[in-house]
Amino acid sequence: MIQSPPTSPITRFVTSIPRLAILLPAPMGKPAIQINAWDDSTIEIGIKNRFGMDRRLDPKNIQISSRDGVVVLRGTVLTDYERSIAELLAGTSKKVRGVIKEIKVVPPLNRDFALTKAVREDILQNPALKVLELKVEVRDGTARLFGFVKDPKQREKVKKIGEEHLEFKTLRTIL
Repeated sequence: MIQSPPTSPITRFVTSIPRLAILLPAPMGKPAIQINAWDDSTIEIGIKNRFGMDRRLDPKNIQISSRDGVVVLRGTVLTDYERSIAELLAGTSKKVRGVIKEIKVVPPLNRDFALTKAVREDILQNPALKVLELKVEVRDGTARLFGFVKDPKQREKVKKIGEEHLEFKTLRTIL
């Protein structure tokens, strides 16, 4: 008589769970996509990681959920630019079939915070700048820019963008 090898309780439990899989219709000439419950959580984790690594976005008020490869983005951001970046990053992630966009743009609560967001957005949206890292702080109308730029020309461009915001009492750059 042949005996099967002993199995652990964990192995028996995992093998007893039915694998939930959904076969999605495929575009013409492409194989069908199979999405299961594990893929949805992987999609969510992947998008959260992409949001966390992207310096153009403040993801703390964005919730991400996925079902059958369709991602739902809910929450608030301070600018249209951040909303667009969030939607782009989610839509270009692996195994995402679609994105439902429920992110709202809300105004900042105080003037200093509004200036911080405006300066940061202007610098990050400028295609001529290659800012490696950027931190903008505004307190009582005094702005401080911290970060790393490629060269002295880049530093001057960042400083000029900061100076364009006439609401500042003073501007300090540490680049």
